[in-house]
Amino acid sequence: MSESTTSSNFITYNYNNFYTVLKKNIPAWDVLSVEAEQEKLNLATNHYNKGLEFYYKKNYEKAIEECSFAIEQNPLFYEAYNIIGVAKNQLEQYEESIVAHSKAIEILPDYANGYNNRGNSKAALKLHLEAVKDFDKAIDLNSQDEIYFSNRGLSKMELKKFNDALSDFKKSLEIKPVYLDAIFNLGTIYFRLKKYEDSLNAYAKVISINSKDHLAHTNIGIVKYLLEQYNDSIEHSNIAIQLKPDDPSPYNTLACIYRRLKKFDMAKEYNEKSISLNSGSADYWATKAEIFSDENNVDGFFLNFEKSLSLGLNVFDQIEEDPDLLKKYINEPRFQELLKKYNVSLETPPQ
Repeated sequence: MSESTTSSNFITYNYNNFYTVLKKNIPAWDVLSVEAEQEKLNLATNHYNKGLEFYYKKNYEKAIEECSFAIEQNPLFYEAYNIIGVAKNQLEQYEESIVAHSKAIEILPDYANGYNNRGNSKAALKLHLEAVKDFDKAIDLNSQDEIYFSNRGLSKMELKKFNDALSDFKKSLEIKPVYLDAIFNLGTIYFRLKKYEDSLNAYAKVISINSKDHLAHTNIGIVKYLLEQYNDSIEHSNIAIQLKPDDPSPYNTLACIYRRLKKFDMAKEYNEKSISLNSGSADYWATKAEIFSDENNVDGFFLNFEKSLSLGLNVFDQIEEDPDLLKKYINEPRFQELLKKYNVSLETPPQ
């Protein structure tokens, strides 16, 4: 999700104008007090600007430190709280991020960026209903920001409100037709709706604007795999790997392709690479189980299938992608025992 940051220079200018007028109308002894306050505000702005610079350099700890100094000088510096919040988000300290954004909103109740950025951190915690409320408020305050609509669409997509999400992504693109996040998200929602050609068109548009977007190449690889266009899938998956070698997803796609092509040694090689990069993915262990199944290694299948179940495998997605698996093992006592052990029912798909 996308976060919003803004410059605080206008705060200094407003205060300067305020104090210029004020000093003309108050006694000299009060002028000294006013000038001291102005110095604190200037110092706060200097710390904030340093914090903003550190943030854009991705030195989030220093950004937090400088903005904290800014708040010491000016406790009402809501934009400093905002930078602390987005930096905490980048550090995956989501609860603390929410606290910072809530403080910014407390200071300035009409702060649209504060609601948007707090919504991002709630979404990161999978609190999508609460996140949508924050995005709603941000949009109420500023209905011409493409980021807010795109972010709300992502949370609505996670809530399986696909048509509402689609509307939000389209609205985002009405505001800014070349907003890459919204174009990418449009590809994702079409993928979730199984409108694969529309999904490919969206991802292709992303690449036409930014040919080095590894996620767009990764997702084209996945869609092409599902459409059994294996050569195209291999091409885009390899490009994704060249652009970001530590992303496990394209390796898994290649493992799935070579499994389908019955090139099991290559399938195993790419599968092991994906697991080495993310051993906590249920899907990657499920791919390993499928490879063993195709090699008629029943013990290997059950060992890795159980591992994928222990990591929360969505069995229905797996069966939908490879229905022959269910036919092969549905009557096996070991298969039934594993489903029972991990409380998986094949009667009703999860909502």
